[in-house]
Amino acid sequence: MSCQVLHLLGPKTEADLEKKPKVPKQKPQENMKKEEDVVGETEGKSLMEQLRGEALKFHKTGENYKTEGYVMTPNTMNLLKKHLEITGGQVRTRFPPEPNGILHIGHAKAINFNFGYAKSNGGICYLRYDDTNPEKEEEKYFTGIRDMVEWLGYTPYAVTHASDHFQKLYDLAVDLIRRGLAYVCHQRVEELKGHSPPLSPWRDRPIEESLVLFERMRKGVFSEGEVTLRMKMIMEDGKQDPVAYRIKYTPHHCTGDTWYALARISPSCTHLPILYTSPHPVHIS
Repeated sequence: MSCQVLHLLGPKTEADLEKKPKVPKQKPQENMKKEEDVVGETEGKSLMEQLRGEALKFHKTGENYKTEGYVMTPNTMNLLKKHLEITGGQVRTRFPPEPNGILHIGHAKAINFNFGYAKSNGGICYLRYDDTNPEKEEEKYFTGIRDMVEWLGYTPYAVTHASDHFQKLYDLAVDLIRRGLAYVCHQRVEELKGHSPPLSPWRDRPIEESLVLFERMRKGVFSEGEVTLRMKMIMEDGKQDPVAYRIKYTPHHCTGDTWYALARISPSCTHLPILYTSPHPVHIS
């Protein structure tokens, strides 16, 4: 190989052997200008203000339908109109943690977005505990979450719990059954595993039968895992008929032994915004 190179290029000359001085590289003027612009834009802003970034340019209250992929129904605009009448166009957000552990850095970001967005738009933000799983929830987590929110410099407009609305959630579930959109099912957890389990043999049971059984669930007649309430729907991930209610005999932090049929987190997250008239839950994980 060396012989071939020597044959093509010839022997090195004195000029080839001279060391050439290194020329320092210069940054393009355009890049330098961009860096100066960034410094100018962020100068004087707190770290939290910088982190919020584009989130502050969220759609206006009542303009949810302008969001890409928003599902419209014949009654959507009427509901939005009623919502604006109730809220007066005020931005209302919520930070809805489950009190089952200590908050981490991801929660801190969510706190900042929800409280920061409301504050920047003259709105309010709720601290709403999703306390629907009494087996994992303890008083120290309720207290710790509140302390963390205040440590980050925010004061909740109100501190509420999903359990505050157990009766309303139960009434909504009964309404779904009456409309033929939910049913009581006796399939076990292991039968529901997998991406496409077979349809429940109880999916088309009479409405009145499901109503009676659901009331018995509330009173604690069945054992844990023996029966659930499922909604007739297909979720975004393709899972069919998700469980909306299951039985738990662990005493609840707020309601004690009043409720044995408890809503799972997903249904409570879906319905509670309606009760709060809160259109801007900024979920970040």
